Amino acid sequence: MDRYARALQYMLDFAESQPDRLEGIGKSQKSLRKQAGELVDKELLRSLNKFHVQPFKDSLRIDFMNLIESYVKRREKNPRARYPRIRIDADELMNRLEKPGVSMAEFNKLYEKLDSQKTVYFCRYSDHRDYSLLFNPYKKRLYAKLYLLSQHDEFKLIPHKNPGSIFQVVGKNKLLTTSGRPERFIIVPLSFGKKQEQLLLEALEKPGMLKTARLLKKNDEYYLSVNIAIEPEKIFEVNGYAGFSMADECTMVYTVCGLEGEMLKHGEIEIRSGEGIPPSDRDGLHILANSMTRICLQYKAQAVLETFPRYNALTDILDYKMPLKGLQKPVRVSPFGLWQTCPRCGYNRKKNKVVGDVFLCACCGFGIKRKFLPPYNLAKRLIKYQNDKVHFYCEQHGNRRIIRNALLDISYPLGPSEGIHDFFEYIEKKTDELRGVLSDRENEWTRQEKKLYSVWNKLLTAGDIKDVIVIES
Repeated sequence: MDRYARALQYMLDFAESQPDRLEGIGKSQKSLRKQAGELVDKELLRSLNKFHVQPFKDSLRIDFMNLIESYVKRREKNPRARYPRIRIDADELMNRLEKPGVSMAEFNKLYEKLDSQKTVYFCRYSDHRDYSLLFNPYKKRLYAKLYLLSQHDEFKLIPHKNPGSIFQVVGKNKLLTTSGRPERFIIVPLSFGKKQEQLLLEALEKPGMLKTARLLKKNDEYYLSVNIAIEPEKIFEVNGYAGFSMADECTMVYTVCGLEGEMLKHGEIEIRSGEGIPPSDRDGLHILANSMTRICLQYKAQAVLETFPRYNALTDILDYKMPLKGLQKPVRVSPFGLWQTCPRCGYNRKKNKVVGDVFLCACCGFGIKRKFLPPYNLAKRLIKYQNDKVHFYCEQHGNRRIIRNALLDISYPLGPSEGIHDFFEYIEKKTDELRGVLSDRENEWTRQEKKLYSVWNKLLTAGDIKDVIVIES
């Protein structure tokens, strides 16, 4: 793992030493990933031999490209984005400290990387390189075969004649054989929970499930994280909505409501860490995501969260966890008005009051604990959106009528012999032309463009377009 980290840092240092090429990434028509890959030439790969990482050159290249691609994306948003660093040794750290202008924050960042190790990436499942799983049919036990050794680490793998040591290569319909020559792999027994065991045993029949893997170390224990492709369950029809919001650093609150907006349940999820859920705490995020998924599954509800950056990492996890359980992906909406709006009547004025920890609506008298107000409004936000209409305005100009929508930039003149049905046909044709095109630049949209998309999307997803359009004089 130390060799892997040193080699990856060497590649990053090499790229950093070529600022012109590094700055040029993102300025051509090629994908960021392909441009990052062009920094890795044969000479650079050959120079990695000094780290004795021959089995990992493909994996190192992929890890490197991912890091550079991520850096360029961050740099586009923030020109002062920090260049990635995997590790630093003691001598380099001291040299950095001797340079003038090193802040305490920068020192702490560098110190965190002192002799740090990187997880080892296995970029493919294979019986002759990277990694594979082995099954002992006599002991009914699974093992991992890991290509970790270079030619400088060779040792003799002695095959056993004992039937208890016969290994079946998972997915290859063959037994493990050895030539008697030095081998570059090790075989280690695996231990796991019942759920993981079920998935791995399923892979015996469906070897295509097994994808990439990573070897990592935690508290002097080694873990093999295997990526498994699982067919998602059939997606349930949405039967309600569940709003989730952070009440404080250690508590997430939620409200589940039905399709008509009636409250079905509200409660709290305690976050295990006293420090909350920083994006770096992947274990904590996964535990929280599992709890949220169970709540949504109970009511077949779609999750709704705020568009705050602190929810980004959590939403990424929910995006794949929830469909695996047959749930719709979560929706993120604007936090505007969540703390002031009455979820019952929609009244949003300064007259609404908070007495102690209770929110009181000045219009309808509705009361609720204030911490449950945001998730309730989140849960009802999609219902409101679905009930909202797309408004067009009909103007009379002499003998002509013109139907307009400024946001959509539509101005449709009705001819003397045309009726409203002609306008609806025009809108249907327009939406068909935009189908499959609107989402191409979704991550680059401005706030105004997002609003525009939401309106077009309502038209695109309508069962009958006449149901979502209102024409006013």
